[in-house]
Amino acid sequence: MLDAIIPERDGEGYRLDKEGRRVTIIFEIDQTRTTFLDMFELAIPMFQQVGIDAQMRTMDRSLWETRVRHGREYDATAHQFGANSGLAAMLDARFYVPINNNCFYAQGWSLYYTQPDNPDAVEPPEPVKAQQQLYRDLNATGDQAEQQRIMAQILENAADLFFTFGVSLPADGYGIVKNNVVNLMREMPNSFGWPTPGPARPEQFFKA
Repeated sequence: MLDAIIPERDGEGYRLDKEGRRVTIIFEIDQTRTTFLDMFELAIPMFQQVGIDAQMRTMDRSLWETRVRHGREYDATAHQFGANSGLAAMLDARFYVPINNNCFYAQGWSLYYTQPDNPDAVEPPEPVKAQQQLYRDLNATGDQAEQQRIMAQILENAADLFFTFGVSLPADGYGIVKNNVVNLMREMPNSFGWPTPGPARPEQFFKA
């Protein structure tokens, strides 16, 4: 695919755009997210192998918040919260629909969804507006079967729109509980949107 889109390369094998500039992507990463620092040590050589000059720029969390969450002058980033799977993806669809300021890939489109009259809002193309309308439709119905149908369509569209790409889901965790502690769930979702462990009602855990 890249050979069809960006066929030209320089002497070091990096792809060149139409102006002859090296195609470079700088991933700006919050340095407290050590998982991403380790991950990109593996991912960057993969980008470079196919001719993309990928680089990683680490920074303090406060600067990351300014540049990425509240700014637009960056190439790419990585983030770990929201839109995991199951119900969590439905409650927080940030990676599939530009709906809030956590949608780092489309801040202007997100403002169009939440504040269309904001001077910084950017009207998105029709396929993106259709995706936003689907999410409004999902929130407007209490029918679980209809919610699942709409969410399935949102996910199918997201695969074509390709706003973001995922690398992995977090591994299952575990907790240790004494046998005489009761009223705990045998399995508990781990999600910011749930939010763990609140809905498990810890106030009702007790020792028998």
